[in-house]
Amino acid sequence: MSYLFNKNSNKIAFFAGPLLLLSLSMLLSGCVIEQQKYKPSYISKNFLDNETVKPNTSTISNNIKTSNPGQRNTSADQKGGNIKKIPSWFLNPPKNQHVEPGFDTIDLSLFVTGTGLSSNMQIAIDKSLLAAKRHLADQLNSRLRSTVINILNDTGINAQSYLRSTTKNLIPEVNISGYRKVKSHLIQEGRRYRSFVLIEFPLLNYNNEVVTKLIASEIPSEKLEKSMKYKLMKKLRR
Repeated sequence: MSYLFNKNSNKIAFFAGPLLLLSLSMLLSGCVIEQQKYKPSYISKNFLDNETVKPNTSTISNNIKTSNPGQRNTSADQKGGNIKKIPSWFLNPPKNQHVEPGFDTIDLSLFVTGTGLSSNMQIAIDKSLLAAKRHLADQLNSRLRSTVINILNDTGINAQSYLRSTTKNLIPEVNISGYRKVKSHLIQEGRRYRSFVLIEFPLLNYNNEVVTKLIASEIPSEKLEKSMKYKLMKKLRR
């Protein structure tokens, strides 16, 4: 080392050059080792090497090929099967009528259906009953009005004009509290439930109320007796 500090500058440069290169080489190699040693594990090799990861298209195409055709057929089969599971009484509700020779046929009960769909079983059942009650209210109101109109027309009275001019209300107010649940049916549509329900509403009380209102009206009884429907409703009156 003493020779390095010799006043001969050429010799100092001769030895200093190789020593400086050796020191720099060792320093750089140490940095590389440290960088490799402490490389974070959460950084992928692809990210460090600036490579792009390509998706496995063969797996995707295989999934597409195996999923579509079968599912479509299954869905179609389920729909066809559900149509077969619809109860006959929902498509063709029963009737409860009084038939007497020489008189018009009188409905003693009104049968109404309803259906509801939900992923919750109880909600589906509740929705079907609510739908049936709504249908019952609509049909009952329409039926009572048509009954009064038919009886008035049978007597020779213009029903529409009479109902507009009279101060008496000949059509009873609708109250469906007397309905009775007759049948119910539940099927599954995929992940949802469909409920069917059949309810019955007795018409005898309403028929009696129609007769009572007509008798209390200003229409002469001999005119009312011209209607066969009125005569049968009066005969069945309790």
